Amino acid sequence: MTAYGTGQGPTSMPVATGGAAPSNPPVTARFLTVVTVDGTPAAVQFNGLTPSQVGLWQINFAIPSVGAGNRPLVITVGGISSPAVTVSISN
Repeated sequence: MTAYGTGQGPTSMPVATGGAAPSNPPVTARFLTVVTVDGTPAAVQFNGLTPSQVGLWQINFAIPSVGAGNRPLVITVGGISSPAVTVSISN
């Protein structure tokens, strides 16, 4: 699954203001980012700026084993958690 946002904090390398993020090498976020679905940690596969986009943060993660239905998703960056959003899980 992929989530998009802004405000990831410092990155592995600077990107010019208003400039698109490069794809090679990818620009990764430096702060620890934890994704939970229904309170269960998800494996984060990528956490950084979306290549060829301006200021767009991308988190790729695997949905953990949770039951089907509407579940809360929370992203925590550097110890600060987002409000929960609802994702619909089907098995």
